[in-house]
Amino acid sequence: MKNIKITLSIFGGLFIAIMLLAALSIGSNVERQVADKAIEQYEIARQHGTAIDRYVAAGFVKAAMLQAEDDAGYAVWCAIERQEARSAGLR
Repeated sequence: MKNIKITLSIFGGLFIAIMLLAALSIGSNVERQVADKAIEQYEIARQHGTAIDRYVAAGFVKAAMLQAEDDAGYAVWCAIERQEARSAGLR
């Protein structure tokens, strides 16, 4: 009986660990989807918006990259946001 309880405890712990890893994976996927959607919105602003619209949209993408913990993407969008700020006469 003691062996069954230990076995159930081990499997219960493994199940919880797997569920936590799955939740973390889903979370990071959602954050990446948000970043991708922000990039799509930036492209719309780039095609049809004003310089201020492009600057604001680039800032949203930069924030989404930070939230997704994408270092390289964040650095790229910092540069794009700076360029859009210059284009809008803000820097």
